Amino acid sequence: MLRVIAPFAAAATAATVLLALPGAADSKDDDPRYALVRRHAVGEVHRVKTLKRTLYDVRYKGVHGVVGGQELKEERREYREEVTEVRADGAVVMRRHYELATRIKKHPTAKEAETIKTILHGRDVVVTLQPSGNRSFVLVGGGADLEDDDRDDTAEQIAYAALSGKPVAVGDEWDIDGAVLGKAVFGQGYTPSLFSTGGKAKFRAIKRVGGVECARVKLATKMRITQTETLPAVRLDLAGELLFDPAAGRVVRFELAGPAFWAAKKQEEDGTMADVRAEGRTAYSYVSEPVEDEGD
Repeated sequence: MLRVIAPFAAAATAATVLLALPGAADSKDDDPRYALVRRHAVGEVHRVKTLKRTLYDVRYKGVHGVVGGQELKEERREYREEVTEVRADGAVVMRRHYELATRIKKHPTAKEAETIKTILHGRDVVVTLQPSGNRSFVLVGGGADLEDDDRDDTAEQIAYAALSGKPVAVGDEWDIDGAVLGKAVFGQGYTPSLFSTGGKAKFRAIKRVGGVECARVKLATKMRITQTETLPAVRLDLAGELLFDPAAGRVVRFELAGPAFWAAKKQEEDGTMADVRAEGRTAYSYVSEPVEDEGD
């Protein structure tokens, strides 16, 4: 049976946690500036929903002709997250309870997709976020080891990687750090000499969401991998927007999606080489809502 190895894997690396004054920064003119930087406070609780979805039309071209089909992979999670500790060195400890953790997979040659509940479903996990952006995951109560996909926080990582890291005003634009973006999307396999990653962000407006004034930021990213003997060629052109609450220092909503392509060589069982090409679409989303007065 033909198998496809995913050309890139998300990993648990993220933007540095930054500290700043909440809300609009001081300004001497009529153009208020806002600190679009992440902050954590012990005791704060949020309910989070994340989605990562890729859908490709995959084609194998070898000595036996052309075969293929649609390849689907979807990760959907819903969890309650509480900040339990903010350490002196800037590390943040959070406890998550996963109310939902499902994975949908469909191989190009399969007729039907398979849906499973992952090891995270119904479980608690302690996540430690370091100032460097690295993070660790510990499954409460032990059990089987977490897989790389279980440690995947790509949507959250991209969202926070896109923040300005300094006070900005409506209309301002800035570059998204290519290295931070690359590590968020491609994980530990990210190699600056072979990967080209970057993007632009623009502060479009202040938008009121559920009574909260949020910064509306438009995003556009481009990511490329140069094909080698061990790496596929990859092309991602993703765009979207995020809503950020400057007073709370958190992303409220984030969406990024667009066309995706990859190509590689694959050795068949008889030793011949097949050309593999895949075109489709990749999408990420992240929604975070504060939880208050849970005991009431």
